[in-house]
Amino acid sequence: MKHCRGGVQIDEWGATIGYHIRSAHQGDWFAAAESQQWQYIPRETDWGRPNIVHQFQTERAGQHRGGAGILAPIVQRLKMLIKYDGTELDAAIVNAIFGAYVESPFDQEMIGDALGAGDGLSSYQDMRSEFHSGKGIMLGEVRMPMLAPGEKINAVSAARPASNFADFEAAILRNVAAGTGLSAMQVSNDWSDVNYSSARAALIEAWKTMSRRRLNFSQGFASPLRSAWMEECVNVHQLPLPAGVPKDYLARNFPDLKTPLSRCKWLGPGRGYIDPVAERKGSILSLDSGMSTLEQEIAENSGQDWEEVVDQRAVEIERFKLKGVPPPEWALNQATADQASQPLERDAK
Repeated sequence: MKHCRGGVQIDEWGATIGYHIRSAHQGDWFAAAESQQWQYIPRETDWGRPNIVHQFQTERAGQHRGGAGILAPIVQRLKMLIKYDGTELDAAIVNAIFGAYVESPFDQEMIGDALGAGDGLSSYQDMRSEFHSGKGIMLGEVRMPMLAPGEKINAVSAARPASNFADFEAAILRNVAAGTGLSAMQVSNDWSDVNYSSARAALIEAWKTMSRRRLNFSQGFASPLRSAWMEECVNVHQLPLPAGVPKDYLARNFPDLKTPLSRCKWLGPGRGYIDPVAERKGSILSLDSGMSTLEQEIAENSGQDWEEVVDQRAVEIERFKLKGVPPPEWALNQATADQASQPLERDAK
């Protein structure tokens, strides 16, 4: 086809208008005939309802299919880390099995020349065996080593560069962090050599990446699904309407009201706190100076809905009054402000 790119049908301007879906996977041997058949599905209906929601991370303008994943640049390094980790474990096991050995000053040829032909070698070995079999001197629960004349004990030393394993692993995990957009501390879960400033800076950079990906996913995947769900609710008259609005009003005018009705903000996990006291003081300063809003601060730090938080605070203040419990400082300040405003309201009346 003239305007088809990677199974995606596009118009003359490069906009996606449909998808060609294979009937079966190309590797399914039992469905060889179906694997060569394709079904064309339009991207959306004539009135704008999505038939297919295709969300992916774009890397260039005019891209119609997702590219490589975020782990693609670091897969090779991860395989190197797995191989190095297994090799290090094998070497450690070998060192644990062969801890030490006994060394004799003579080899077989030297003993044969020194003791003459015949059974000289066997006589020397018998002498060593007899010597060791009778040396069972114990000091408490520990056996004291008694060696034959000329023997000595040597320990197995690790010839591999085991001291470099931690540095190699840290370098690999830093590459993983750079590829995934996270901080190295989050990937390794090692916060032992991190202070507040470096941890805060690293988490802010990671939060930027996570916020961007969450925004792209919510706008490209969750919002279209919500729009289709809302259209279905309108069609079956299950969407609550204000008083006096006819039931078929939204059904007749939904194409015009689709955008304002479907507009929303998706909440996710909050950023959290490293130093709750210092960071909450910063939030208070931002609110007082007008550089931030309550909605933004609550959504970023705790991931909650600011309207629910305000409603809950009102419920708690009323419960404090009902139970006669001394309110906390924030509720006491609010009550003082309400009492101060009451004379002004009476004077105005």
